[in-house]
Amino acid sequence: MKWYRAQEYYEGGYPSGWRKRKETEGGSAANQGVHFIDLIQWFMGPVKTVYGRSGTFAHNIETEDLSIALLTFGNGAWGSILTTTASFPDLGSSIEITGENGSIVWKDGKVSLYKRKDNLEPSLDEFQLDPNRPRNIIEDMVSAIKKGTPVMVDGNEGRKSVAILNAIYESSKTGKVVELS
Repeated sequence: MKWYRAQEYYEGGYPSGWRKRKETEGGSAANQGVHFIDLIQWFMGPVKTVYGRSGTFAHNIETEDLSIALLTFGNGAWGSILTTTASFPDLGSSIEITGENGSIVWKDGKVSLYKRKDNLEPSLDEFQLDPNRPRNIIEDMVSAIKKGTPVMVDGNEGRKSVAILNAIYESSKTGKVVELS
């Protein structure tokens, strides 16, 4: 996630300046990047270890404007996360999953590349979503309240991303690899 936020973004808001204070706002990983961290762990599965670095390089803020993390997933795969609000110009967000048998790249909400070794022109139609799933979080919540159905993403699911996020910050502070259970 290589986004750009001018200093004015951090000075603004209501009340003024709340975005630059640690007590009221997270940094590039906690505020903007957490949604991509959520997707990465959802695509790749549980994270086993995290080695992170965070710092403030381009803004007058209490939180970080750049975080980098190296992950080891439970299945043995490696991954990396980069979140920043100091990238000029704003280069958007992407998730890339690559391996010896193929690659898929999701860039700014759209699949921009999908190739497989056994089929160089695969179709995204092979990824069928459950037609009964809610179309958005509001529909999901209303259904849970009205029909008593379980929500698709509950608090336990959300905690996974927060654990990774906290591990990035802890590792950045201690300089050590953090193991997640």
